[in-house]
Amino acid sequence: LPRLDAGSAGTLRRVVVVFRHGARFPTKPTPPLDTSFPQDPAFWRVSAGHLTQHGAAQLRHLGREMRRRYIDEAALVPAEGGDVGVAMYSSMVQRAIQSAYAFA
Repeated sequence: LPRLDAGSAGTLRRVVVVFRHGARFPTKPTPPLDTSFPQDPAFWRVSAGHLTQHGAAQLRHLGREMRRRYIDEAALVPAEGGDVGVAMYSSMVQRAIQSAYAFA
């Protein structure tokens, strides 16, 4: 993340951050001899492609780091109030929604 501060020349008008989901489970069952993930079909019906705990932690870390740098340290965006809005957009895929919640 670039280092910016309130004394920098110019006016910050918009920040656009684009990222994919955090780490996720595979979308298909692993081969029978691969013991990395459960072989139980029920696991794959429920968890295939979903965000892992590690993936959620990745996005929480990114969200905290961006807040620290751009709001807390550089004061480029007010911490509360003002006419500044934050919008998040996600597809309807579960791992993307989970990632957005973790980032926020």
